[in-house]
Amino acid sequence: IEIINEYFLYGSKPEELQQQMDQPKIAAALLQQPESYWANVLLQWFAAAPAAVVCCWPSRRLQQQQAAADAAAAAAIRQQVGSSKLQQLQDYIAAVKIKQSQKPPQQLLDKVPFAALDAVSLFKPEVAANFPLPAAAAAAAAAEGADEEAAAAAEKIQGCSNLLLLLTSIPSQFVSLCLVVRIPQHWSSKQQLLLLQLLLLLQECDIEITRKEAKMLQLEDDLIEKGIAAAAAAAAAAAEEEGTAATAATAAAADEDETPVRLPHSVLSKLLLQLTTGHSVSCGASSSSSSSSSIGFAAGAFRELVSVQLTAAAHNFELLLLLLRAICCCVCIEGSRVYVQLKKQQKQLLRLKRKPNYLLLQLAAAIWFDRKAMVNLAGWGSSNKATAAAAAAAAAAEADGKKAEAAAAEPATPAAATEPTAAAAAAPADAAAAAADAAAAAGAAAAAAGKAAFKSYLKELTEVYRQLFATPQKLLHLTADKKLLPNNFVEKINGLFNSNKDNKQQQTAAAAAATAAGTEPLHSFLGIRLAAEDKVGRQPAAAATAAADNAAAAAAAAAAEPETLAPAEPAEPAAAATAAAAAAAAATARVVVGLGCSSASYVQATVEAAEGFSNPEFAALLILSECCSMMEDPRARPSQAR
Repeated sequence: IEIINEYFLYGSKPEELQQQMDQPKIAAALLQQPESYWANVLLQWFAAAPAAVVCCWPSRRLQQQQAAADAAAAAAIRQQVGSSKLQQLQDYIAAVKIKQSQKPPQQLLDKVPFAALDAVSLFKPEVAANFPLPAAAAAAAAAEGADEEAAAAAEKIQGCSNLLLLLTSIPSQFVSLCLVVRIPQHWSSKQQLLLLQLLLLLQECDIEITRKEAKMLQLEDDLIEKGIAAAAAAAAAAAEEEGTAATAATAAAADEDETPVRLPHSVLSKLLLQLTTGHSVSCGASSSSSSSSSIGFAAGAFRELVSVQLTAAAHNFELLLLLLRAICCCVCIEGSRVYVQLKKQQKQLLRLKRKPNYLLLQLAAAIWFDRKAMVNLAGWGSSNKATAAAAAAAAAAEADGKKAEAAAAEPATPAAATEPTAAAAAAPADAAAAAADAAAAAGAAAAAAGKAAFKSYLKELTEVYRQLFATPQKLLHLTADKKLLPNNFVEKINGLFNSNKDNKQQQTAAAAAATAAGTEPLHSFLGIRLAAEDKVGRQPAAAATAAADNAAAAAAAAAAEPETLAPAEPAEPAAAATAAAAAAAAATARVVVGLGCSSASYVQATVEAAEGFSNPEFAALLILSECCSMMEDPRARPSQAR
């Protein structure tokens, strides 16, 4: 899977894919290598290469504290439950263990059906796209004219112009839509942090669709009417806040089908549960399911991409398109839902902070990659800081709103009731009252500042949402049986981002970009970089070469300068030698960070790997990594190396 993904992005010749997929040939070639080859590879990439090492050592103090807490908890349970009930529980657990250790009856095992190997039928997927695939074109040119497979590989989709479309036709009763969007390259670090929080909100907020779309989703009439009223109220509130007239709803009401309908987030969750068999929103892309779900705290591979994936039965294709559009174009970012999600994020971050292995991965990424790289922006430190600041602003805004509601609900005090207190009011205020007034004023000012900050945060979050899906660098990967799709499926996909609300200029740019996409590799069009490009510093060889050049230039400049009152033996050569030695040391640098743990030891080591899926040493590195994960003794049990 990894090889196919990387070939799709970086490859252009079918021979490259065939060479990488011919694993027996690669294994046979590696078996012929002498022992010195493996020693050199191990030395180059593991022993003598820069590395980031993070160690987590057991803390005796923490272990004693935990042991004391566990003993106290056990004593409390014994006192509360009683010895008789504890003995009953022990007997029950012992009986369960005995029952689980018994093997099932043989006659029951004989009834379990096993699929025969000859019943497994392989299929050849048909690939089509609205942009030229260099590898497919090369295969078609090299093949004979009557080769149906080559003709299918070179098939081009017509009619879809505002995004890249890739269709993989396979025999299946399901359909999968995966929208891949390139993060705008001009975004700042703050906008990228907002993106990570936005992705957690896309399936947790209200959506605003049209009456026609609500009818297609088979929503109840009373729910649609409530949604129309909610959309009108939201439009009126927005118009009042902006100081403009609410004309949008009136204009839309001229066409009844286009009347806006605002649906609560619970309805969106219900639709996703009813109509899809799987849905996800992720930062990055990977064939591993473990990294595809980790949004906001650990971005996956290809971190410049955002993926929105929906899977459903083939007969729900049109409804799946509606849900995809609802997530990408119709989300209403509202303060109360954002505040709820921020509190969830804080709890999740608190749980992650207690996982040593997660912290080790975070520290290794922080040491190895640049601070502005997405892998660090998506890490615990940046996410925790940004989430805490946004949650504090949201809490202040909520407190200010409740205070305003309470003031509005409080009845006015009659004028007659204030007359007896006039004399008391004229008396000098004591120090406590003055301090209370000052504290109240300071609290009000802080609440107002928090409200303004949260309002600005929501505005920036909304703008990030608008820019993300308005970018022309979009690719929709459709996986389904083409025979089960409607005949006009391309037209329906073409209208996914084509509405009156969308930016026509962005659509024109997307059409031009899709037309020119075939002239360059797909990774160039999407602007995908290798993860190594985010590594701190330069390549070891380049750094050493640059240091040597600088040292030679400094020595030459020192020799060319006229004599002065400086000492007879200048320090430039010594400084140049020191710089060269420092550069050589940097090429094999080890950065080590230690942590305290309560029970177990962890070691996380990260070294630089070969770039490119066609690197001839890549297979050897995979084998050496696997060998490292097989080394074990009574004190250490390594996890799988990657």
